[in-house]
Amino acid sequence: MRQKNAVLVLCLFFFLPYFANAEAFTFRADGITAMNVLSREVRVLFGNAEVRSNNFLLRADRIEIHGDDNRFIYCIGNAWAIDEERNIIFQADRLRYDRKLGIVRLEDNSTVSDIFTHEYIEGEQANSSGG
Repeated sequence: MRQKNAVLVLCLFFFLPYFANAEAFTFRADGITAMNVLSREVRVLFGNAEVRSNNFLLRADRIEIHGDDNRFIYCIGNAWAIDEERNIIFQADRLRYDRKLGIVRLEDNSTVSDIFTHEYIEGEQANSSGG
């Protein structure tokens, strides 16, 4: 029995850092389809589409997810995202998010606003990188 406990403790010791650093990534929508484009899988979420990537929540009429490890997220129609770590809200007709680099690109009718100060910036295009 002691040997099993020792093995369990060793396993937890070695694998716990992996799980502690694992990135949370979930998605949901009224409908989800998958297709291959140029030998790459693309997931398309439509109707109340939502993606959560760690402290970043994205919503849109339609969301496309592609790239290695779901790196790229493309939100189309009523795109909205919140960076819960920096307390910033992003809104645009279209929004692109690179999960690996933490870069947000807003396209058409773009607004970036601070949750607490209520200050905002509006424009046709905007870029933001995590930091």
